[in-house]
Amino acid sequence: MAQMNFRKFQKQCYANAWIVEGRGSKQIHIYVRRSRGPYLLNHGDYQLANMQAKAPGNGALTKFLDQWEPECDFYFEHVLTERLAAYLEKRGYENVTTDERALAPSYLRRRKKK
Repeated sequence: MAQMNFRKFQKQCYANAWIVEGRGSKQIHIYVRRSRGPYLLNHGDYQLANMQAKAPGNGALTKFLDQWEPECDFYFEHVLTERLAAYLEKRGYENVTTDERALAPSYLRRRKKK
């Protein structure tokens, strides 16, 4: 199967998939899930559950978020690195972890409704 980007994922009916954004050294692979069902109402439109950048800090995630945040709410599940957590907070994401037993925080940013 050919690599899928986020736009193609949105048009398909898949519940989840690995997507690829960017090219070369500025490429990032993101495992995306649609937030469906009543128990996921507080998890945004899409859950970004796992990411792997060709080179962390290459700007690929920033480019992806800059493009899609105006129309999508994203939920980052179990952020394991302090650097990413600080970056998300700087972008306006809120730590929405409610279970004190969670091993890592999760973040959500809702777009401003017009």
